Amino acid sequence: MYWYLFQSCVGISVRQKPHTPKSVLEFTMPRRTLKFHNGSTPIEGDYMPGSATGPFRWMDPSHAVWEGDIRDPEAHATGYKNAHYDRDARKGRRAIIVDRSQLEGLNVTLPSRTGGLTGALKTILSMMRFWDAPLDNISWWTAMVYITGSSLFVMASYIKGGNTQLDYDYNRWFAWAGSAVFAVGAYLMILETINSNRTPVGYHVEPVSDASDVSAKTESKFVPNDWEYNRRFGWSKPDWSWFTKLADFRRRDLGFWATMIQAVSSALFFWANSVSLQPTWRHIAEDPKTLKGAFYFPIFTGCIGFAVAGIILALEMQTRWWKPAYDQIGWHIAMLKFTGACLFIAAGLYAMYEKSYESAMLSLSGSVAFLCGSILLWFEVMLPHPVYYEKADQSQVKGEEEPVNAVD
Repeated sequence: MYWYLFQSCVGISVRQKPHTPKSVLEFTMPRRTLKFHNGSTPIEGDYMPGSATGPFRWMDPSHAVWEGDIRDPEAHATGYKNAHYDRDARKGRRAIIVDRSQLEGLNVTLPSRTGGLTGALKTILSMMRFWDAPLDNISWWTAMVYITGSSLFVMASYIKGGNTQLDYDYNRWFAWAGSAVFAVGAYLMILETINSNRTPVGYHVEPVSDASDVSAKTESKFVPNDWEYNRRFGWSKPDWSWFTKLADFRRRDLGFWATMIQAVSSALFFWANSVSLQPTWRHIAEDPKTLKGAFYFPIFTGCIGFAVAGIILALEMQTRWWKPAYDQIGWHIAMLKFTGACLFIAAGLYAMYEKSYESAMLSLSGSVAFLCGSILLWFEVMLPHPVYYEKADQSQVKGEEEPVNAVD
């Protein structure tokens, strides 16, 4: 019974070879990453063959590419692709891949390519315009919460290791506040996951030239779809959910399980920092066994959970488990989270051996890593429409090749 339960969980099918004894079994691993299994796709239409990929065979695909069609009355060629990433679906982002070679000769205004110094400066300026902040985007609030929590951990580590005039107990209170904020951020990440695809995906091309000038050639530009536009094709905005459902735990979604691991880790981290406050700490510190069970075990388990969640989120951005996604900002955010968690683990090990200064410096380094990742998360949210351009010599996706997402 347990063997068949294991098969259903990991997607292994067992069948007998023809003309062989029953004891000889052949194990096959179906490629779940070749197609979506939830009964619907995030973008209307069939995705390009071979573009639905993911790092693990037994998980659902984490990204795919859809062909887009030019709605310019003078053009009937395909010149762009809608790219879907699970992380982008959670963060309210929608990417487009433009093929410049297929748009030559068409009067279509090409969007600016994402990346480069100019694009980064524009995004930073948009981050500074707080009056234009996307307050209706939960991902923006998630970034703000994690920036606040990371800053509290930075202050706690500085008080612990620096020669400051503040009482040493302030370190514990700052760490407790940071862990509480992290727990709130973990819940917001769960809301992101169970409400993914809340942003209308896809692009279309519409004319922008002056209709009164009959002699002028019709000019078009790329425009992101909105819910009013998508409603023509039968798409409707999904209902908002505040809590997970039992069906969510049947998903083979890397992002969902990473957020659940992070939520449990945040709860353990909050517990450990709660017992470190006075007068609780005074009682548990007298018994080494109680200290290890009530403080060190949950804090180490929580940090290990943060590291595992960071690795899973990084793998989610990759087309293969061994191929890093250096060109994706989400991959760097996940790796910074993993780095910060590892530094926190090392800080805890030094604290067990009463190396206070070394522990404080490692905690400070880990907090800075979390803070940098949170700022990049803010940067990511303020770039809702990433645009990539295909290389001129890059062929179309065929068979089981990886999706085309290279940039110039």
